[in-house]
Amino acid sequence: MPTRRHGKVRRMLKANRARVVRARPFTIQLIYETTTHIQPGTLGLDSGYLKFYDARYIDTRIGKPAAGREFFSGRRTRNKNLNSENLHKYRGHKVKKGRLNIRRQRYPLQPWDTVVFNGQRHRVK
Repeated sequence: MPTRRHGKVRRMLKANRARVVRARPFTIQLIYETTTHIQPGTLGLDSGYLKFYDARYIDTRIGKPAAGREFFSGRRTRNKNLNSENLHKYRGHKVKKGRLNIRRQRYPLQPWDTVVFNGQRHRVK
């Protein structure tokens, strides 16, 4: 679990009770056995996009294809209050897949990273 106790992490690294796995984001791995204390966690996924703008769906109200941006879910974004009718329920089956761009965070390769190249797994040295 994340910690803000940087002094404890520094002392564990000096005492060889942990090792640095990667520098960015800073990650350590404990070398010693820990207790079975389990903390509750929450998984949050950021797919990197907000809407499917160019996908096309059948509008069940009129029976014709319409752009995905017309079926707004009525939710709110960070800076705008966009509470309106939920048009998502009028979306029929998908006619056109649309383009899907996902932003990926790219980090420089670190020692001991695993890389897949030409179908084979390699370790960065």
